[in-house]
Amino acid sequence: MKTVSGIWKILLILLVTFIIGVTACVQPQPTPPVTAPKVYHRTFVVSSSFWRNLPPEIIKVDANQGETIRVMFSVSGGWARDINFSMKDPSGVFIYEELKIPKQFSDDFLASTTGTYQLLFVNKSPWWARTITLNVLVFPEH
Repeated sequence: MKTVSGIWKILLILLVTFIIGVTACVQPQPTPPVTAPKVYHRTFVVSSSFWRNLPPEIIKVDANQGETIRVMFSVSGGWARDINFSMKDPSGVFIYEELKIPKQFSDDFLASTTGTYQLLFVNKSPWWARTITLNVLVFPEH
């Protein structure tokens, strides 16, 4: 009799161990927290610099190395509705230089270094001011 009850004890211990092991494997793993992007939103007017040499309108965006920067903007006002757009990294190197943007722009790029990136807007239209609606999202490094 002792042998039979000893076998049942061993089987019971094995069954409990199996159930605990299966339960531990089935438990959902915690998901890492999602960090919201930094958001820069601004609407501003860029006056014509055709007749006078006005400095560019400069918007500054802070980013860390490895973060994704998404730049989106639309241009309104005037006839042709275009704007000259440039972007510099923190060391002053152009990422985009004097792009002539008609109506809208959207692009993503990876921040190569930590610091302040500059977005420069110049209106070379001879007559009309331009209104820029700008959205910049800086997504954390994955």
